[in-house]
Amino acid sequence: MSRLAYPRNVIWYLEARKWDWPEWEPQMGTGVVVWLQSAANPAKLRKFLLTCAHVVRGRDANGALGYGPVLKEILCWQPGFGHTRPRDIERRRSGKSPGAFAAEIFLLDNQIIPDEVPEDERRPALDWVLLEIKDPRFQDMDPVKDWADLAEGERLDIFGYPGGSETWGENGVVECVKSEDFEEQRTSSPGTLRLNSSASTAPGMSGGGIFNKKGQLVGIHRSQTASQLEFGAVRASTIRDVLKAKGWNVVQLSLPSPEQPAPGQPGAALELRRVEVEITANEVELDESGILRAKKPLRGLTLSLEPKGFSPVEIKPAETDESGVGTLRVAASPLTPDEHLTGHLLCESPPAHLAAEAPLVTSEYAAVKKGSQVLTLGKPLRLAKNKVIDVDVVPFSKRGRYYVSELPFLLDRAVVVPGMVRAFGGGPAEGLNISEAIVRIGEEFKLDEKTLEQATAAWVDTLKAERPAMRASGALLWQGRDLSPALAGLRDSVCAFVSEERVASSTGFVIAKDTVMTFSPGQAAKNVVNADDASGVTANRWPLGKELWRDDELDIAIFAVKGVNVDPVPLAERAPFADPEGRKVIVLGYPGKDTRLPEKVHEVIYENVFGVKRVMPGQLIVPVERGSEPDEASALWHDATTAAGVSGGPVIDIETGTVIGIHRSGRWTGSRKENAAVPTWKILAIPEVREILEKRGGARLVSPAVSKVSVPKAQHLRKSMPYRPDFLGGVLVPPPRLDADKLASGDVLKGRVLDYVHYSLVMDERRGLALFVAANVDRGKLVSIRRPTRQKWLLDPRVPAHLQGDESLYVHNEWDKGHLAKPSALAWGTLQEAQAAYQSAFYFTNVAPQHQYFNQGLWSALEKYVLRGLHPESNKFCFFTGPVCKPDDIEYRSVRIPKSFWLLAVYENSSDPARPHIHAFLAAQYTAGAGGEIEPVVIAAREVKPNAYEISVDKLEQETGLVFDLPGRE
Repeated sequence: MSRLAYPRNVIWYLEARKWDWPEWEPQMGTGVVVWLQSAANPAKLRKFLLTCAHVVRGRDANGALGYGPVLKEILCWQPGFGHTRPRDIERRRSGKSPGAFAAEIFLLDNQIIPDEVPEDERRPALDWVLLEIKDPRFQDMDPVKDWADLAEGERLDIFGYPGGSETWGENGVVECVKSEDFEEQRTSSPGTLRLNSSASTAPGMSGGGIFNKKGQLVGIHRSQTASQLEFGAVRASTIRDVLKAKGWNVVQLSLPSPEQPAPGQPGAALELRRVEVEITANEVELDESGILRAKKPLRGLTLSLEPKGFSPVEIKPAETDESGVGTLRVAASPLTPDEHLTGHLLCESPPAHLAAEAPLVTSEYAAVKKGSQVLTLGKPLRLAKNKVIDVDVVPFSKRGRYYVSELPFLLDRAVVVPGMVRAFGGGPAEGLNISEAIVRIGEEFKLDEKTLEQATAAWVDTLKAERPAMRASGALLWQGRDLSPALAGLRDSVCAFVSEERVASSTGFVIAKDTVMTFSPGQAAKNVVNADDASGVTANRWPLGKELWRDDELDIAIFAVKGVNVDPVPLAERAPFADPEGRKVIVLGYPGKDTRLPEKVHEVIYENVFGVKRVMPGQLIVPVERGSEPDEASALWHDATTAAGVSGGPVIDIETGTVIGIHRSGRWTGSRKENAAVPTWKILAIPEVREILEKRGGARLVSPAVSKVSVPKAQHLRKSMPYRPDFLGGVLVPPPRLDADKLASGDVLKGRVLDYVHYSLVMDERRGLALFVAANVDRGKLVSIRRPTRQKWLLDPRVPAHLQGDESLYVHNEWDKGHLAKPSALAWGTLQEAQAAYQSAFYFTNVAPQHQYFNQGLWSALEKYVLRGLHPESNKFCFFTGPVCKPDDIEYRSVRIPKSFWLLAVYENSSDPARPHIHAFLAAQYTAGAGGEIEPVVIAAREVKPNAYEISVDKLEQETGLVFDLPGRE
């Protein structure tokens, strides 16, 4: 979107020519972006370029310019961006004109465009046309804000491109010229304007916008003198009336005035949509390795918005206060149900102490100005009413060090961010060359070789822990689980297709007696081997027999292999799940060396040993982007770390031990692998395959039960770092004490503490809620973790399921899953540690039902105050939190909902370590009437005064029945 001031940002440059015209001889003109709404039901909002018809027409049979056939090539250039003329005709025909948008005439109401304009239609008032640009980016461009009739005596300005591209010079930035102070002369020709001024216009300005001093469009320019196509301009009101008659209304973005029609009436301005986003900005201090050393609120920063996908009427930037908090306000025209307010944050007017390091960028949703253009650096922010976000702010020059510990994040950016795809090579359809991407990341962010090696090593270590490729003959432990039971009877059924040179080309598996299915192996494959090492073996080696069936579209084949004396694998005739995402799977195969990966991957994950049978665990996923080859719409997708040679291997469902797919191919989409597999039930639905299995005999076809579980149970907590009473150093902060009566009554799990990452908790069996949570926080090591689009909540296997609640409590109502230990507060330490802590917050044991107004308003403000606002000089603090459970709490869906919640924080005190700072808070989320009805507490987060909810520790003990043995407590 152009950053030029209005109305220059809506004035586009046009060139039109025949395909056989040289690129340097176009007809030149100007266009104005207009926004129209169809009168059809449902209504459609569309943007077009409005220009003069004669700009896009050639000469007629008599040589009259502007009345002949429509020129086939119409190119448009956006103001504020560079201009490059296309020089290759074939490239122009394909629509690949660098920097230009291709356009064509938009036909109104089944309009027919004749080769020549009829004589009776050669009137000045009809010399206009709408151009349609089908590139979806055009719908994000700024339009004219308002149309108006010309008032008597009003002074006007004309905007356009006199002399065409000579306006800005060779390869310059497209920016129009303003000719000022025109006024109307009397004219008898209806629908036109005749203007007079000491200023002048020139060829290239035809179609340019004529605006009054209020910025309202009153017409489009046609010619300089009456001898040129007659008269000076077409009235905007005339164009508006014709459009309305043909079913299109002009969208006006101005605020209504008392003289304007009421909303919904013809000519009325649209009612505006307004949103406010509260932003907390943090100044980040980094060491030379890019590790976060400290954070503090950033005061005096101006944060604006670079819109994406909508045209703003007004943007009021956020100005951060002493707490680093500011409010961004945006007004826009109404959107269709499929449109959203999105944009990137732009740091403007940096605080004085950071002025020398400008420009600044935010850690997420970032944009930065580079000359006259704006570069976006990540996914856009989706604006919503009363949205609250936290961002870190760093100098643009240091952004590489800020992200270096998050190499996966940078690899993901390489795929999804416009421009970075081209820079790093590849995209979702082709996959990413990780080796090349890492080199480019180093160049882009100016990282030295050692830093880049460390970042790569950290990513590879994480990849090995999360998605290993284990020798089938070794120990098969993954995420604390032994995978051997799921592979019982399957390992020997998986084989490699090898050449005479004993090089594995693909994987296959036995599906019937002497019958093997595989990915199409190619002509080099001569033998089948099921040994753990496919090279150098003589036993368990059989010659490849006759091809029984092949599907070239799926790239799957079935072969006869005489003498294969192993059992066929169990093939699933239907999916054993309702929702595939998150389902744990194993791929068996013989991976080779992948040249797209850095040597560190080969060294750490494959130990530089290839062509051996490996077990590659992962889970079913939703891909970044589905392609068309193969039929990816019906494919199963998984994220195991496969490589060349695994194609044709079985995808095994861990829960049922059945083969649910045949692995086909994969691609790196950033930091993870996305692999497509053909489901077995799709293959078994092919009559020829069923016939082969029946004839060959021995096939094992199974119909596993369909799992109804909507939330996967966690089988093991892979890593725990429990609450530490000695976290502040030199002083102990123990968790609350449970009195003897509670322990004896069985109200809790015998006082047993459940440990997670950076926090621990104790369950209350009576209520199915945590009695309290105890957590450690180091604000100096906080890491910004991006929440997945579809975050999974887990059941803790250490606690009976009926004591944890589930999704059923929170669907179709006003109750939120309210975190007790907030994920963003737990996410600190190394990247791996912070990620583990963040994910460990999503257990149902760490949640309590909170009314949406309370969770997103009052309680959110108190949590932010504790995490960000109190004692910013102290990096470390401990906090305890939980519900206040009372006998008169309301019951909903068999669960009693706590009326109140409490929070206590203990901060380190460097001046007197033995006496830490202590703050306790208590807040109610609803009041209950005599009939059981509730009245939620509704307070916007920005309106909360935290001090009003602070109480003494004595009062907190009275309310909760807990005992707090805190150091330095009076």
